[in-house]
Amino acid sequence: MIRSFKLSELEAQCGGQRFGSDVMFDRVSIDSRDVNGALFIAIKGERLDGHDYINDAIENACAAVVSERSSMPGIATFVVEDSVAALGHAGAINRKAFDGSVIALTGSAGKTTTKNMIATLLAELAPVTATKANHNNEIGVPLTLLDISSESKFAVIEIGARHIGDIGSLGRFVRPDIALVLNAGSAHLGEFGSYENIVKTKGELYGCLKPGGVAVVNLDDVATEQWVSELSDCDVFSFSASGANADLRAGEINCLPEGTHFELCYRGEKQAVYLPQPGRHNVSNAVAACAVAVVVGMTLSEIAAGLAKAKTVSGRLKSLQLSNGALVLDDSYNANPASMKAALDVLVLQPGAHIAVLGEMAELGDAALAMHLEVAEHAKNIGVNRLYCVGPYADEMEKKFGSGAMSYGNNATLATALEKTLMGNETILVKGSRSAQMEGVVSYLEGVLR
Repeated sequence: MIRSFKLSELEAQCGGQRFGSDVMFDRVSIDSRDVNGALFIAIKGERLDGHDYINDAIENACAAVVSERSSMPGIATFVVEDSVAALGHAGAINRKAFDGSVIALTGSAGKTTTKNMIATLLAELAPVTATKANHNNEIGVPLTLLDISSESKFAVIEIGARHIGDIGSLGRFVRPDIALVLNAGSAHLGEFGSYENIVKTKGELYGCLKPGGVAVVNLDDVATEQWVSELSDCDVFSFSASGANADLRAGEINCLPEGTHFELCYRGEKQAVYLPQPGRHNVSNAVAACAVAVVVGMTLSEIAAGLAKAKTVSGRLKSLQLSNGALVLDDSYNANPASMKAALDVLVLQPGAHIAVLGEMAELGDAALAMHLEVAEHAKNIGVNRLYCVGPYADEMEKKFGSGAMSYGNNATLATALEKTLMGNETILVKGSRSAQMEGVVSYLEGVLR
């Protein structure tokens, strides 16, 4: 945190009732094991309820407690209707004290990769606080805001959504100086009900900009026209990875198995760039990150130097060499139709036979079967040699792909069957939604073929 603040400051933001003294604290925690001198906010989660650990927090010397239940004897307590909202307001207090630049981003695909690229680029200039992993929900966003310290000059906040209004709700705590919406796709279509609702939800971020802020927009996404038409009281900076007439664009793209060369073009200047991550989709992510870097004042040469340091994150097209010579592209962290096709495009750039091991893409609603069949057809059309499928649509995907496809009832059976067929000259893409737990296939192959 940037400065200490009192319980009464939190009360002024979110209401509630204080009991005991108006305690001052310089740290907030939702972990009862790590609360010495901190404000402990009891959060009810999917698996654990922090209210059950309030006594532990008191024993571990917390300064005060935020709870949705009654006050606790012997310690300052702030009773609220919604402790998650209280956490958000605590994060907002720390954000308000920050005089650096806050960059917020969202999108249906590429959020975490782009967030990491932005943080890597801005670190060339000054210290950066950024969302850890993909902690982009109603708990992760406030905790990231609370992580901002006086040493940081930039804060990069990733915001996700599962429902209409989620981004707007979190964005009011973030109040970004720069807002970036990467794209609007079919991820979580089952949750949102329609593509139009997804577009509306992603666009909520621009409405959270501070007055005079900058909206960074993707001219390659069809939803951008709607978003731009609704913007007011902000500047607009555009980017494109497809050659559109944007403020910043990528050209001369050359996709290689291990990475991508391209050219950044801005105001008549051109800069050769190497991105150590493969795939045209990562060029789009990179140009989005570069657009943010240009807005904060980085030169193209500084951007090129920073982008060369971008690292591949585990579970996101990370290359793993097996002892038999086969190569695994571990993209098991998550999946949606667009990212699935993009990963398949990267697969066929690699040497040897191309094997796709695909799990379910979750939360697609009534369009789920059609979208899984589209992925199978795309794999066939681009020359994938073999397709291994698991999940509720595996049989239909096998039929769509035809010869060379196999479907399985569970990950373990698939992994065992796959391992027995490997000759050592293959590249194997493993991908699926979080619920598909495709990382288990990767772990099996690594364990058997170390």
